[in-house]
Amino acid sequence: MTFFGVVIIIIVVWYLANRSKKSDSVFTTAKAVEKEPEAKISEETVFSVQARFERKLADEIDFPDGIRYFPVYVYKNVMKVWYKELSGTNRYNDEMTQRLRSDWIDYMNAIEDRETYRYLYMETSDEKESEKTKEYHHKAYLAGQKMTAIEDGFASSIGKDAVEELKRLRGLNDNHSKFDKFGNLAPEGFEFDFRGELKKESK
Repeated sequence: MTFFGVVIIIIVVWYLANRSKKSDSVFTTAKAVEKEPEAKISEETVFSVQARFERKLADEIDFPDGIRYFPVYVYKNVMKVWYKELSGTNRYNDEMTQRLRSDWIDYMNAIEDRETYRYLYMETSDEKESEKTKEYHHKAYLAGQKMTAIEDGFASSIGKDAVEELKRLRGLNDNHSKFDKFGNLAPEGFEFDFRGELKKESK
């Protein structure tokens, strides 16, 4: 690798590492709510956070820490649908509404954090015993655990069919070729190749 290439990688890692340190500011309003228990997360705040997150999905898909594949599908086709349904069901329950909004914002935050920390971990994985590498790996793991917990919570609130559907989708994700980078699910009997094109599923 050329000296210029090494410099570019160092700059990218430095940028993402510093951005991850500021990840609390990504959802400033939501974090302020956590520090001020009496403050409330408004519907406008949720819309603003969601719009920003979806711009990132669209505009940064090819970035080193872009969000791709299975998480995109689950966000768009499962969690977003469930959030709307649960919000409607609990619209007259202020306590539950606040909890849902907080979880929804935390979910989007966790997706983004996991991809950022995964990338930083991969970039420093040659330093296997370094504290930074361990820290990135641990933070990626924690973000993934938070995603899973919130998904499970939403599914349980929706009902048994939702729990089963989430389990089915996670099983499909084990294949690693059932979802393309845009979060599209391959039809039954098909899968995506490395170019993202559909092909008959290999047996």
